[in-house]
Amino acid sequence: MQAGATDFILAERKWLESGAEGSCGLTGTQLEQLTAWKASALSPEPDYTAGKALAERIQNVLVASRNESLKKKGIEIPVGAESLLKISARGDMEKFFPCPRKWVLSQLLKLRADTLDTDLMQSYDMGNLHHKILELFMNEYMDKPLPFYDPETEKFYVKDSNPELLNNYVEETDKVVALLYGSENQRSLVYDAIYSRSNSFSDRPLVIKTLCNQQKKTADRIFRFLKVLLLKYDEEDNPETPEDINGIGGCTVCSAEGTFCALQKDYAYYGKIDFVVKTPDTKQYVLLDYKNSKASIPAEEDFMPDPVYGTLADFQMALYCRLLSQDCKNEIAAAYFYAVNDLGKRMVFDKYQINLTNSKGIPKPSHDYTVFEPAVKTCDEYAALFNSIVSSKNPDFTPHSYSSNKERMNVKPHKDCTGCTFSPICRTLYSVAGKQISTGRNE
Repeated sequence: MQAGATDFILAERKWLESGAEGSCGLTGTQLEQLTAWKASALSPEPDYTAGKALAERIQNVLVASRNESLKKKGIEIPVGAESLLKISARGDMEKFFPCPRKWVLSQLLKLRADTLDTDLMQSYDMGNLHHKILELFMNEYMDKPLPFYDPETEKFYVKDSNPELLNNYVEETDKVVALLYGSENQRSLVYDAIYSRSNSFSDRPLVIKTLCNQQKKTADRIFRFLKVLLLKYDEEDNPETPEDINGIGGCTVCSAEGTFCALQKDYAYYGKIDFVVKTPDTKQYVLLDYKNSKASIPAEEDFMPDPVYGTLADFQMALYCRLLSQDCKNEIAAAYFYAVNDLGKRMVFDKYQINLTNSKGIPKPSHDYTVFEPAVKTCDEYAALFNSIVSSKNPDFTPHSYSSNKERMNVKPHKDCTGCTFSPICRTLYSVAGKQISTGRNE
């Protein structure tokens, strides 16, 4: 057989060298690929369903790795929960709703924003440092009453078991100062927190060096915050406005940055609670969550269900209630958000706070758990929807936009896509072949 008779590359070369006229054609492989491309381009709906690899990834992230984390920390997995999805508030719920694609990209594929500032401070680093310092401080009082701050004397006190002492209180200011600022015989908690391997910046020497040079400023900030946080918790005090809520001074520390797991019907809740204490007299739980600033604290309309559409914007405190107790209405007395930098605070609920008024001076009903219970039930509905989609055989993670605000997976590009970390690689922000973000399945 003549060389090049079946070799289209050699045949094309000879044709080009000859200068003769002829017709160009496609090889069989080229024609097959072109036909397949044409068929896919004409498909009315691209296939975004998860393949086998993604399904295995879901099981690894939401089941296997979280089971392993619980076992390493010595936390007992509830009976019947080991094979179930373990759903968190910040990592899962807040990223899945309203856009499931964001959850896939961030939690399953672990994509991160492209940046050259790998050695510099990130926006979340200082918040993580504050959390670590407060965790170490609270661990010093684990299973013991916290000191309380007295604004009149500007000192910290702690209850003593010695009945001969006046009011059974002894001053604790020197110990609090030594913990935060260090002493001749011990390193400061700020130093220990900076060099903790669990920090997000533990592999960035430049950030560690910068924070070490700011140790005193950081200690001053936490000391100022503790003066607000550790105001004495007084169950008899009934302030007139939510801004006058009590601190948690004198409460017993139960958990600091503790991980919890709570079994539901077809899934389990999983997550870390910043801080849990028990009240001095009734021994009921108080939940706390720290934020860096007032602007980061959810507004009441976010952590409560929308009165018209029934949607919920913030799941954190509702999920905390489920994590702490299956039947939490009889065990949780209060839940608060606190801001470290600007000392802001917001009450979610507190059974001892009555005769409250809102920002317009309108009286509010007693703010116990029953007021917050609708948020917890709504959170359960969201979690059940998350579980049904993610655990299905072919989960659909396509973003959808609906005209009705009652839909819980309703992506609004002007609100949800603007500023999203994944906007450069997500096709919902621009049109492809005349097609933009898909509309709801029923519209």
